[in-house]
Formats: sequence, C-alpha cells, structure tokens
Amino acid sequence: MAGEPLAFRFDGEDMVPLSRAMARARFETGRVYVLEASDQRSWQAEKHYQACLQKGWGTLPEHWREKFANPEQMREYVLIREGFSNCRLIALTCPEQASAVAAHAQAIAPMALVVISDDVVAVHTAKSQDRATMGAEEWVRSKRLVLEWVAAAIGVTVDQLSANAA
Repeated sequence: MAGEPLAFRFDGEDMVPLSRAMARARFETGRVYVLEASDQRSWQAEKHYQACLQKGWGTLPEHWREKFANPEQMREYVLIREGFSNCRLIALTCPEQASAVAAHAQAIAPMALVVISDDVVAVHTAKSQDRATMGAEEWVRSKRLVLEWVAAAIGVTVDQLSANAA
C-alpha cells in the first residue's frame, strides 16, 4: 500500500494507530496487514516530535512561556536537566573570574546550566539530538523524557499531547 508509514503504539494487546482517522482512510476493516517494525528514528517520528514541542510550547503556562523564547529553548532546558548534556569545566585563577566567566557563558547560551564552584565554572549545554550525535535508542529515551516534561507542564498526558500535535 502506497503512502507515508503510519505510527502505531502497542498497548499490550493491540497495535493502536496514533492517528485513527488516517488508519481508517488507508486500511480495510477485517483485512490482514503485515506490520514491519522500523527504526523509531524515522523522519516522521522526528517531525511528530517537533510538532509536539511546538504545540506544547504554544500552550505553556505564562511562567514557563516567559522563560522560553521558542520550542528549541524549552527542549534544550529539559534535555540538560534530564542529563542529556555536555559539560565543559573552566578552571580560573579566582572566584571573581569564575563569576565573570559564568555570566558570559549564560549570556552566550541562555538555556545552559552554569554552576560556579570556587574558581571553576561548569557549563552544561544540551546534547544535540541529531543523528550523528545521538543514536536511535538514546534519542527515543531523550524524546520520551522531554515530552513527559512538556506534557506535565501543560497539564496533559503524553498521549494527549501527541494526539493534539498530529
């Protein structure tokens, strides 16, 4: 059957289409179809993830909306706090220099988590989710945690966020 692949979620018993309307339009009731598992890192999954981020960011409560200028900043913030980050340590000669470098680092990377410990600055930035940096398994894990945070921030389940973004 021609067309874009459809995403399904296994609920423990059945394969449930994420878009029931699209499934009804493409498949005949009662007919048997062969389901082939594919890499969860498909472009469709990435596109849907971006749509979820956009939808979630657009419905954030005001206190979060003020913090994030766009969905990318929200995604970076969550990735860092969930441990999907790169850390750079900068050793300086005194705490005053560390304070100045920390302020500069925060200005350059607004979503970075910047921690000062005496004369050392730790700058945590979001790990890239691109294919070259993050494999499919890690991407699925990081995506799940980001979407869980976004859904909780707007008071819905991940399934509701996903359905509203489709």
